Amino acid sequence: PNRRYILAVEKGQSQDIYRAILTSLSGFGRGLTYVIYEREKSRPVPVRNPLVSTSLEREYISILTPETRKIKIYENVLNCDGTVPFFPSGYHSQPVKFPTRTDRGTIDAIPGEGCKLERSDANVQYILVNRAGNAIAEYTLKRGLAPQIEKIKLTTCPRGNKPEIEKEVEIIIRGLELVVTPQRKTIYAGENTTINIKFNEVDPGGQRYPVASREVEIAVTGLSDGTISPADKVTTDESGMAELNYMAGNQDRQIKITATFIPPGYPDKVKGEGIINVKKPEGDFTGTITYKRNVHWKDESK
Repeated sequence: PNRRYILAVEKGQSQDIYRAILTSLSGFGRGLTYVIYEREKSRPVPVRNPLVSTSLEREYISILTPETRKIKIYENVLNCDGTVPFFPSGYHSQPVKFPTRTDRGTIDAIPGEGCKLERSDANVQYILVNRAGNAIAEYTLKRGLAPQIEKIKLTTCPRGNKPEIEKEVEIIIRGLELVVTPQRKTIYAGENTTINIKFNEVDPGGQRYPVASREVEIAVTGLSDGTISPADKVTTDESGMAELNYMAGNQDRQIKITATFIPPGYPDKVKGEGIINVKKPEGDFTGTITYKRNVHWKDESK
């Protein structure tokens, strides 16, 4: 947006350029420097040689709750002398251009922060700075479970024919994972084993953080006459762990344990799976084996 102003237009004539300049300057009784300063003070927008910085409300975004999927983005814009490019009334404060959407989320202006939304369309929006020089918007995560760094570009325009100033903020999204680990992946009928459920948040660098006190749904397939407990849901402890106990039945062959967590109000759900194979006991056999086969007499005589 154009923030240039015409202060005044005057017309004069002189044959001596030096005298014309001197005559013009003599009209500024308090000095030309003062006049320039007052003019700059009354017209703080667009910013001259601006000081621009960006920040985020907190370190990362978590998928776990609707509240932790939101984060505020700040771009602070000041003139080179530290003054704020803000007008108390009207839509003339310094604008900052934000995108309206990203690969995994949306960005919206926040009412009540003193930042006016100048205009917006399907792709970009212009948010005016408030009294502190901050243009503020809120990012909301909408989809996906993988860890990622969302890079968002913010732009503002300086005074004069200078290029726009671009700043990039990086939003860290922690992903979710459920790991289902049977202590024994192969057991015999009549034996039992423990199945560990581990619930983690994962940052883009691979660092894991336990998710405590969350209810995880359990589903088991392939179970015939064996037993598993708890059979429907577990709650993770402070280390993000929960346990199941499986007793293999004589008719079981292979069971699959699926753990599922659905973040409230979110379209995606995280799953983890584990498989246990069941064998019949090995050992000595006492009994009768009947063996039959059909052959041609000619072949058998050989």
